[in-house]
Amino acid sequence: MTEFKLIRPKIFRVDKIISGITKRNIELFPHFGFSITRGEMLSDKEVKSHRKYLADFLGKESNQIKFQKQVHGDTIRTIDNNSADEESDGMICRDKGIVLNIATADCAAILMYDSRNNVIAAIHSGWRGTKLNIVSKCIEKLRSEYATQSEDLLVYISPCASGDNFEVGEEVAVFFPDSTRMITNGKYLFDNGQEI
Repeated sequence: MTEFKLIRPKIFRVDKIISGITKRNIELFPHFGFSITRGEMLSDKEVKSHRKYLADFLGKESNQIKFQKQVHGDTIRTIDNNSADEESDGMICRDKGIVLNIATADCAAILMYDSRNNVIAAIHSGWRGTKLNIVSKCIEKLRSEYATQSEDLLVYISPCASGDNFEVGEEVAVFFPDSTRMITNGKYLFDNGQEI
């Protein structure tokens, strides 16, 4: 049987945190691969099936797997067992047994764990979220609502488009002069991970 593949961050204790970045898993999900969002290629039925597969793989009930409608903004919500999918680009949760999910393509997923207060956070940050300082806003929310201290916070940045292959126009590059380099007139390569 083909195994479901994912990248597991090594900074989180596996007995405390379920974490990972799913791979495409094309062998298990032919044509377009595994995805938790519809995009332009998958039907709602296929996405529901993929989400159910993920819940089963993790040994969770469907209501323990939380998603958001990502809008490339800086809204960060506090999630619990009863939370529904809503527009946001960040989620924070203290309830045990909940799994927060971030959908990415070239954007970054940032996973956080406050080991003293047992609070997790998951953030979606493309160039717009990075420009809006969503990561800093999430850390500030953790500080103000959960008394999170920097020495207790573990942070993982997922693989994302890098300065070697993420092409943007001048309208984006102007916000990130230290993380872009011009390749042609009006075209730049941008390293989002360097800015987060």
